[in-house]
Amino acid sequence: MKLSIKKILVPTDFSEISYSALEYAAFVAKKAGAKITLLHVYEHGDDDSAQKITNYKELIEKGIQQKMEDIKSENMNLWGVKIETKIVNGKTYREIEAAVQELGIDMVVMGTHGSKLDVKHLSKYFLGSNAYRTVHESSCPVITIRKKAKKIECANILLPLDVTKESRQKTDFAVEWAKLFGAKIHLLAVTELLDEFISDVNKLNELLKEVETRLQKEEIPYTVKMYRNSSLSKTVLQHAKKMNCDLVLIMSRKDSMFGEFLVPAADRKVIGESEISVLSLRPKP
Repeated sequence: MKLSIKKILVPTDFSEISYSALEYAAFVAKKAGAKITLLHVYEHGDDDSAQKITNYKELIEKGIQQKMEDIKSENMNLWGVKIETKIVNGKTYREIEAAVQELGIDMVVMGTHGSKLDVKHLSKYFLGSNAYRTVHESSCPVITIRKKAKKIECANILLPLDVTKESRQKTDFAVEWAKLFGAKIHLLAVTELLDEFISDVNKLNELLKEVETRLQKEEIPYTVKMYRNSSLSKTVLQHAKKMNCDLVLIMSRKDSMFGEFLVPAADRKVIGESEISVLSLRPKP
């Protein structure tokens, strides 16, 4: 596959982490020759006091536009990148996907506040955050950022693999991404206890060898590691830290017949807990 990232969408709620996402998007845009659309979604209902104000919607959007212009002009990391702005009213995750479709977006970069399972925040797990909904509903790749990086770079990519056909799709993307940034790929295979009985570990070894051959042919530096009987998400995060990775590449899937919002799966934990950027791809049919 040929990687083509020409239009990047960055949703912002004016939080610090959304500013970090915008800086990361600018980093990618400079490498890929892309432009950015900075999107803010606001909600306002039929509040009586608001409706009494003349041109209420116009005033709201004018203030938002000014704030977005200030962000563009005051951050040196954004200079040299073409950034357009878009302001819409509605539900955030719905408007993000609507913008993806309308503008022909190639990639979404957004901040996430993460998630930790406790009684007070159980609703996040059942309904899903905007970032998590976007990952699972977006028709294009999504990069989620939970923590501001000391230095924005993409020198080490963690590529977890399994025996599904999606792993090959993920590998294709990783190869092109590594070429774009001159990055090193760290291959990781993890089999949980149950996998030892229901899957052929030999097939996983064969896939690792196949990917190694591909990386050697492409002259991409790499490492390879297999862990057995480990928690997938925990191992992914620990190995990413050990190898000093700055990006984890995962393939997002719906968890079960009940949809993605019932039980947090491994990819949800990686997105919600990773201290480095996570690039999520949707499987192709």
